[in-house]
Amino acid sequence: MLKNVNRNIEVAICGLLTAAVLSAQTIHFEDTELRTNILQTADQYAESGDWTQAIMNYYALLYQFPDDSEAVVIHWKIVEMYKRGGQMTLAESNLRQVVEKYQNSKYEIENRLRLALFLYDMNRWEESLKYAYYQPEPPFKIIVAYNLIQLGEIEIADSILVMALEQTGIPIPIGTKIHELTVAPLKFPWYKKWGGFCMSAILPGSGRIYFGEYLDGTFNVAGFGALLGGTVYAANHQPQWFFYASAATIAYYIANLYATYQSAEKYFEAYKRQRYADILKEFPLADLIPLQMLY
Repeated sequence: MLKNVNRNIEVAICGLLTAAVLSAQTIHFEDTELRTNILQTADQYAESGDWTQAIMNYYALLYQFPDDSEAVVIHWKIVEMYKRGGQMTLAESNLRQVVEKYQNSKYEIENRLRLALFLYDMNRWEESLKYAYYQPEPPFKIIVAYNLIQLGEIEIADSILVMALEQTGIPIPIGTKIHELTVAPLKFPWYKKWGGFCMSAILPGSGRIYFGEYLDGTFNVAGFGALLGGTVYAANHQPQWFFYASAATIAYYIANLYATYQSAEKYFEAYKRQRYADILKEFPLADLIPLQMLY
């Protein structure tokens, strides 16, 4: 309990420091050695994983040297520390304030790129797409395309990547892979699809197990077994119920085939999503966006 309270106090202090540093400053220091020592100490805390102490020292540096030429880089480091500490709300709040504060500066584009990438990394693809879509610079086209891929809009993503290539003249590795999927869309392997249907035709429910729906498939197998057993029992012992038992068994059999069809479609959709995820993993978005290294 005490540990959590202390952590909350640290976060609150960091938040107050944010507001103080981003506001207008009137204090100026010229001690270069002091600046170097504070920065080195903050970086050491960052590299050791003590994000709270790192943030405190970064803020101390900004407070004492508000006009530092690398002030925006220090803000980026603070955002990174908040991210590593799991304080995503504070990280986003700080990043948005930096975007606002450093408009019309040489860091403006990179600030906006960092915000778009932050939203993307948080799996907030629609927000990242909406933000990046209205930015005019070519790197944002790549971010737009990645968000579209995550949202399943492959053809639109392909056209965006082609546009980005035309604007920059620089080949985008993922563009070739995505274009291949657009020209020759993924197809459901026939042996997989019909194999599942054949299994369900022979033993209702087994096809769903084949497609990974283990619980529902097992219940289907058990349900069909119970109905079939009841039908056989009715034929031998209660002929007046045989028609109804047979009708129920046939209806269940047909319904199972339809359920197997739906399972196949779900399986294929999951297969496509995994294929796209593998491509995105092969070509990480961060590797394609030119950002300054922090450490």
